[in-house]
Amino acid sequence: MVYMDPDRIFQVFTNILANAIKFAHPGSSVSISLSSSVNAAVVSVHNLGEVITETDRNKLFTRFFQRDSSTTRAKGGTGLGLYICQKILERHQSRLDFVSQKDAGTTFFFSLPIKAP
Repeated sequence: MVYMDPDRIFQVFTNILANAIKFAHPGSSVSISLSSSVNAAVVSVHNLGEVITETDRNKLFTRFFQRDSSTTRAKGGTGLGLYICQKILERHQSRLDFVSQKDAGTTFFFSLPIKAP
């Protein structure tokens, strides 16, 4: 059992999953995993796709940020999804984070506190 607002966490999960699909290399897979520790459940979404640079790390969760802001960009979106996810997770005493490496892909993850029995 975890503490959460199911509608808001569903919103976070679907946004992260949609981004993983949108930015995955054609023909590659997207994986979802759930792990737990004594205090938290961790949700992770992994893809093989575009690498997120360290330069973009600090900007990625800000309002209206898009890595490709050109008028001819291939991927659509408003640049609000990850910002909204981060705000929802802050209300759950969590945060969205990621690791991204060339040839290893990108994994976004967040944790939720486990309810004591």
